[in-house]
Amino acid sequence: MKKFVVICKNLSRSVLYFNLLTSGKLYEHLAEIDTSARDMAEYLACGITNFVNGLNPRKVIVGYDGYWIPDIYLKLAERLANERLLTRRYRKIQVVKSCFGSEAAIYGSAASLLTAIFEGELFE
Repeated sequence: MKKFVVICKNLSRSVLYFNLLTSGKLYEHLAEIDTSARDMAEYLACGITNFVNGLNPRKVIVGYDGYWIPDIYLKLAERLANERLLTRRYRKIQVVKSCFGSEAAIYGSAASLLTAIFEGELFE
């Protein structure tokens, strides 16, 4: 997963594009990224399927490093997970990105701390 995140972040750099265009290896590099991303979507779908079969949520929200997954591969993971669900005949789940982006863990931690403060659990 981390290798995929690093690859996605590096794609935005123009130096990488320039090097690939001048070397003539752009197609091979993009094919390698696509293969890695499809493998990642397959593994993600397995994890989502196990999670949903166990806890039965309506929606799976992907945050933190998962925010950098391109939408096409997230939809692929969603489709694969929905095909493998035990309840696939009458129920579909949604897999969406967090609206907090890659900082979802930070906001969640801050919210937990504020909840503890306002409920009086922190300063007793």
